[in-house]
Amino acid sequence: MSRIIIKYGVISGLISILSGLLTYTFGTDLIKNWVLNSIISLLVFGFIIFLAVAAAKEFRKSNEGIISFQDAFIAPLGTLLVMTAFTVIFSVLLYNVIDPDYSEKTKLAVMENMEERFDKMGLEENQKIEYMESMEDRDFSFKPAKTSLIYAGVSIVIALIIAISIKKDTNQSFDTE
Repeated sequence: MSRIIIKYGVISGLISILSGLLTYTFGTDLIKNWVLNSIISLLVFGFIIFLAVAAAKEFRKSNEGIISFQDAFIAPLGTLLVMTAFTVIFSVLLYNVIDPDYSEKTKLAVMENMEERFDKMGLEENQKIEYMESMEDRDFSFKPAKTSLIYAGVSIVIALIIAISIKKDTNQSFDTE
């Protein structure tokens, strides 16, 4: 099973890194266009879930169509945790080595985007100023431990859903019709 986990985990990790590079390359333009950014994020998320399901299905196929709940849970969870490792390592490099000012650039782009949205909404100037001042105090730096914990929690939930959906063990009867 470890070969399957590594295979799909590396593919998922590379997709996550490519997504991060895409976001970095298009920079503030992509951050400001929250609709496009959301669509790209959902597509990447969906593809990564697809790969986690594929890992469990490949293991089930290699085991003559049978997979226990435990194995149906471990295959996608392992895949997602390998992807998390890739994502965190890439993000640490991006925020600390490649572009140490990236968190500040992101913060400024978000603030600029919010200011434009507030103008379109007709928000009162004092409310806009209050919000913008609170944004200035926010820390946009990458936090590896926090990100890893969040990804691990989400990965567990996703792996549980996948395991419930695809488990097939010897206690189940098989219809041949």
